[in-house]
Amino acid sequence: MRFRFRALALALAIVPAAFAYEYPLSPSAIREAYFLESGPKGTATDFYSKYIHNLPIPATAPPVSYASIETPYLQVAEHARDTPNYDAQDAVKEFQNKTMTFRIFTEVYYRPQNSGSSSGRHDIRVRLMQHDREIDANVADRWDLNAFRDAATSAESIGQHVELECTADKIDSSDLTVEVDTPDGQHAETTFDLSEIK
Repeated sequence: MRFRFRALALALAIVPAAFAYEYPLSPSAIREAYFLESGPKGTATDFYSKYIHNLPIPATAPPVSYASIETPYLQVAEHARDTPNYDAQDAVKEFQNKTMTFRIFTEVYYRPQNSGSSSGRHDIRVRLMQHDREIDANVADRWDLNAFRDAATSAESIGQHVELECTADKIDSSDLTVEVDTPDGQHAETTFDLSEIK
């Protein structure tokens, strides 16, 4: 009996968590991602909430800044949602052994450098950290957000949307931290637990 318990404990330690980040995607993970979005609408709301975190920039909201991640698994699910006449076998054919990217989207607001003018914008800096090292990621896109003026205080915030991407094999199923620095000296970070996110 004791031997069986030890064998079971060892087997459970070796098997990856059912909800952990996985790359490359196995055929079963691709089918699971397909069925996530092809099932009844509204069932995936809790699933998506793990992929986006608010950032405490500026220190008092509004406006709201955030960071979100897009894993290969999520890309398959969204592709299945947006592609008509598509089934699970099509998804496996399309995504099995395909090189995929890991994407990070941020929308960050901060105070203009020059008081009263949105012309004092400089680029925000976004970094990905895992295992206490920075992951080499490219800026895939960047654009300015519309200026936000607080109706109560008339304080103006400006911001940027920044998208980073890297090859998905640079990421593993441990904590991934997104760090953001703004031109007005604010720093924020948030950590995604990829042992619980597919």
